[in-house]
Amino acid sequence: MGWQSVTDSRLVEAMQDRFDVLITIDRGFEFQQNLRKLVFGLVIVHVARNKVEFYREIAEALREAVTEAGPGRVIHVWHSSWP
Repeated sequence: MGWQSVTDSRLVEAMQDRFDVLITIDRGFEFQQNLRKLVFGLVIVHVARNKVEFYREIAEALREAVTEAGPGRVIHVWHSSWP
């Protein structure tokens, strides 16, 4: 979607009423935003490297997290190789 350089605050604005869940590797996101104001859920992924092979191994856990995430709720999904 071309949002790589979008600031977190603009990302939150853009997601309002358009998306139900944000999946990110930005572990600081939950501390930089007022979670009570978010209308979408947040899934934070902990992988050793941001490569597709790491996501394949946690695909089922990601699906479950997306299903469980609700407005303002944060769910962490950890890859087994995470330090």
